[in-house]
Amino acid sequence: MSADLVGRWSVDYGYHSAMEDEELVFRADGTGWCEWARPGVSEFTVFTWTATGPGAVRIVPNRAARGEFETIVELDPPGPVDAEYSIVEETRPLYPDMEVLALRMALPFAVFPAESYGLANRETPEGDRPYLPWLDDEL
Repeated sequence: MSADLVGRWSVDYGYHSAMEDEELVFRADGTGWCEWARPGVSEFTVFTWTATGPGAVRIVPNRAARGEFETIVELDPPGPVDAEYSIVEETRPLYPDMEVLALRMALPFAVFPAESYGLANRETPEGDRPYLPWLDDEL
């Protein structure tokens, strides 16, 4: 595994409050997910991942779903992706001169594929998918 990827990465991290966000989670056990969310709506892709070289990773989606309010619809997961990435320092506007580590990785199933993801936390959430309490009864 590539330890530099492990963590919870957020498009919105370091910016002023927004009504939506997209997160990428890479866990040390080789699992993770990409979740776009706004109030009452979430779309996520759960995947496994492996580093294939310096700055390169293979992502194999195994589940995709969209939840709107209290309804969840399973989607066909996209095919495997071989992606290149870089991790750079970026200045974000939340605090003057706020420096964050930012992950640049274009994923075809992401809602914001051209945006960079700020490192929100190296610790990753538990479970095998994004924690959405309103989905617990559905899954």
